[in-house]
Amino acid sequence: MRVPITDRPKKVDSRHEFGHFESDTVVGASPSKRCIDTQVERKSRRLFARFIPDKGAPATARAEYDIHKDIPAPARICVCSIESGPCERVESLQMSGRF
Repeated sequence: MRVPITDRPKKVDSRHEFGHFESDTVVGASPSKRCIDTQVERKSRRLFARFIPDKGAPATARAEYDIHKDIPAPARICVCSIESGPCERVESLQMSGRF
């Protein structure tokens, strides 16, 4: 399920519930293609980050898997992408192979 970041539930904005993550990719300076994949949990504001070789889907998916694999499933409610604006339920990420 994809929901624009502007339409996410108010309880996510309030930061009262743990498990809502915001995802972004920081692109390095040219000519390097290296990036940093970031995941920020909204309530705790904890930053999880991984270096990735490029901004491609395989590298990004691997970084997100590495970040989220040790977080208990009940604590992974949704991931919102800052870059593109959608918010995905973790279940849809699991079905797509990203978790």
